[in-house]
Amino acid sequence: MVHCARFVSGSVTLTLAIAAIATTIVGTTASTASAAKTCPEEMALVGGSCIDRWEGSLVEVLPNGSEITYTPYATPVRHKVRAVSKPGVVPQAHISMALAQKACAVAEKRLCHASEWVAACRGSSGGTWPYGASHVPGLCIDDGRTHPLQSLYSGEAMYENRNMNDPRLNQLPNTIALTGSAPQCTNGNGVYDLVGNVNEWIDDKTMRGGFYLDVDELGQGCDYATKVHSMVYNDYSTGFRCCKDASDEGAESAESTQSMMSTSTSAPGEIGTLGRIFGVRVGLAPLAQLIGYLAKSSHEHPVHRPARRKIELPPEYGS
Repeated sequence: MVHCARFVSGSVTLTLAIAAIATTIVGTTASTASAAKTCPEEMALVGGSCIDRWEGSLVEVLPNGSEITYTPYATPVRHKVRAVSKPGVVPQAHISMALAQKACAVAEKRLCHASEWVAACRGSSGGTWPYGASHVPGLCIDDGRTHPLQSLYSGEAMYENRNMNDPRLNQLPNTIALTGSAPQCTNGNGVYDLVGNVNEWIDDKTMRGGFYLDVDELGQGCDYATKVHSMVYNDYSTGFRCCKDASDEGAESAESTQSMMSTSTSAPGEIGTLGRIFGVRVGLAPLAQLIGYLAKSSHEHPVHRPARRKIELPPEYGS
């Protein structure tokens, strides 16, 4: 029979100490279980989803597994590329929805759903523009930019697909801008350039937010949506960013903690962490019974009794 030594004069203290330990452990478990969802550092948590903070750029994955920066001025056909989100780089243009999907998948992400993208763009205030209700030209990359097609071509030649993918277009001055270079083109969500700079493919075959020459012809700001192109279309304005479901690391930690505290059933004779603390085979459920038993016992024995005695626990608490 396992014995638990108890000072009668300190029985209430002992009982309360055990209760405090149990409460702390259970409280920690509950707190961990309800911990906020988490995202990789280059992504922002919006609702239950993670969204890239900056417009997508690419790295090429070479056959030996190493990676190099892929040019943002060409279509990544017949190249294995991985989506990247970071500030201070030229965002990828000339990319189709199909290729953007693949690049996000290599990064273990996906294209955003419309609801995710719009929620990130509007912010908690629900504004039409990332920064508020009214358009302020220039807060995003959307005002006073050079029209590259007009600079290099004229007439109908401007709109031939080959020319709209001319790698020189976005290399002209005052066209595309580096990611995050418009610090006010955001809101409390911490996602940048959702409006302007490059159009962004999402998973419903639309492009959102407009680009550096147009943010209001097909909807205002966060409502801007290009819906006429196929998923293999691309030109100098087409970019992307990735999303993913937020990971619920709190629940995983809680599950691990619960398992650690429970009496083990994986091998005969094993005991949980609480068992190792108290020297009894006890998990969370029996612990409540143990506390009640000790509390009851302390009431049955006045404090003027001899200073020390042993209490035999019921058989279910070990042998």
